[in-house]
Amino acid sequence: METTESCRSEDDKAGYERWTIENVQKDLVSQGGLRADELKISGKAENYLTIGDGNYKGNNFHMRWVKDNFLVVIVEQEDSELLNGFSNIIGKKPFVRYVHPADNKPTFEWDMKEADKRYLQLAKKFRDKDVRLTWIGQEKAPNIDDITDD
Repeated sequence: METTESCRSEDDKAGYERWTIENVQKDLVSQGGLRADELKISGKAENYLTIGDGNYKGNNFHMRWVKDNFLVVIVEQEDSELLNGFSNIIGKKPFVRYVHPADNKPTFEWDMKEADKRYLQLAKKFRDKDVRLTWIGQEKAPNIDDITDD
């Protein structure tokens, strides 16, 4: 999986590569096609983890990114422009969408390694909860019957 250069180029003291909040904002504009004057992000990048809270065109969002593993974006309202911006940077579309009934905010995940395994983990986690989980990946959805209790 090839990610943007700024997702991969910023080394910190611990020797991890990180994606700084400044670079997240820059990349969403330069590669994601978002309008700079309508995008604001704050947060932090430590070691391999980037956590940020942002706003695009009045829509609040939260993001968590772990290098070469995953990106999670939680939005107040689904916004294809924002989601496509992240997808353009990551180089793929999210594989899953889910909504927790407590806050009714859509959550999207991109998995760089094993999307089908992560989907089954989420299905197991949400099995007895009222969470709407939807596979939106490009490949065929994993079989929910493959979930084990171990």
